[in-house]
Amino acid sequence: MTTEEKLQYFMNSAMEDAHKQQKQALEEYQKALDQIFEEHKQATLKKAEMELKYESERIRTESNKNFAKEHLQIRRKLMRRVNELTDQIFEEVHMLLNDYKKTSAYVDLLKKQISNAVAFAGRAEMVVYLDPEDADKKTMLEEATQAVLTISETPFGGGTRALIPSRNILIDNSFETKLNDARTNFHFSGGTIYAGK
Repeated sequence: MTTEEKLQYFMNSAMEDAHKQQKQALEEYQKALDQIFEEHKQATLKKAEMELKYESERIRTESNKNFAKEHLQIRRKLMRRVNELTDQIFEEVHMLLNDYKKTSAYVDLLKKQISNAVAFAGRAEMVVYLDPEDADKKTMLEEATQAVLTISETPFGGGTRALIPSRNILIDNSFETKLNDARTNFHFSGGTIYAGK
C-alpha cells in the first residue's frame, strides 16, 4: 500500500471515527434535550395543575362567600317581611279583641275567670284585678261572682289578674300576657302559621 493509499485510508478511518463520535455526541445531546424538555413539560404541567387547583379553590371560596352574602340578604328580607306580617296579624288580633270586649261573651269570660280564681284560692285572701277599661263592669261582676274586685292602676288589655299573697301566686289571665305569649311562640313555618307550642 502506497503512502497515498495509507493516507487516504487513515483519513477515511479518521472521518468515519469522527462521524461516529459526532453522531454519538448528537444522540447524547438529543437525549439530554429530550430529558430537559420532558422535565420542563412535567414542571409546566404541574405548575398549571397547581394554578388550576388554586384558581378553582379561589373561585369556589368566592362563590361560597357570594352565596353566603346573598343568603344573608335574603334571610334579612324574609325576616323583615315575617315581622311585618306578624305585626299585621297581631294588630288585627288586637282589633278583634277590642270588638270581642264589647260582647256579652267577654263578660261571661270575666265571670268565669273570677269564679275560677275564687275557687282556686279557697279561703285564702285574694285580690282580683280588672283592667281599667272594664271599670264600668265592676259592680255587675261583683254581684254575679260575689267577689270583691279591684281596678288595676296598670292597664293589661282585658281579662283578669288574681293575686293570692299568702301562697305567692299570680293567676294571670290578662289579654296582654296571653298576646305576649302568643307573639313569643308565633312563627311562620313552610307557609303554615303556628301560634303556640
